[in-house]
Amino acid sequence: MKTAYDKDNQAAYQRLEIEINASQDEIFYYLGTTEDISQWFPQLSFSKNENIHTLRFNLGDGTFSVLHGT
Repeated sequence: MKTAYDKDNQAAYQRLEIEINASQDEIFYYLGTTEDISQWFPQLSFSKNENIHTLRFNLGDGTFSVLHGT
């Protein structure tokens, strides 16, 4: 695994690179469906209320980063 760090005036960033022994189609399928991406990233949860979709990322300290979409 390779790890790289960077920062700008507003935030710090971490990039992780790992080699996955799977085809691009398999990886895209797992990243492209809500059920399967949750297997890779258990911190993610998805919900839908009427026409609003919500993506929540559990930050592990009792707080969440939340993204809403339609």
